[in-house]
Amino acid sequence: MSRKLYVGNLPYETNESDLQALFAAAGDVESVNVIRDRETGRARGFAFVEMASDEGARQAVTQLNEREFGGREQRLQIRFIRFVRKVSDVQLSTHHSLHAP
Repeated sequence: MSRKLYVGNLPYETNESDLQALFAAAGDVESVNVIRDRETGRARGFAFVEMASDEGARQAVTQLNEREFGGREQRLQIRFIRFVRKVSDVQLSTHHSLHAP
């Protein structure tokens, strides 16, 4: 299971310390990355939070998904992130003999 979580429907005023404090109730937080607009620096309404353990990630989803946060009427949306390795990232090699021994 992934320990990295997508967090959506965040108020635009949200910062890393807000999310660190919120998710700390579910377990140890390894990192928080609030995604910001390149030009304005304003939060774009979503972030990624990485928990220190699988159990902490499960607890965060259970405790915080669909919860109101920051006075916003919309509720937080929290989802596990799954990483998929592309086949092109893996080197495959096969040897075929064209000559009979």
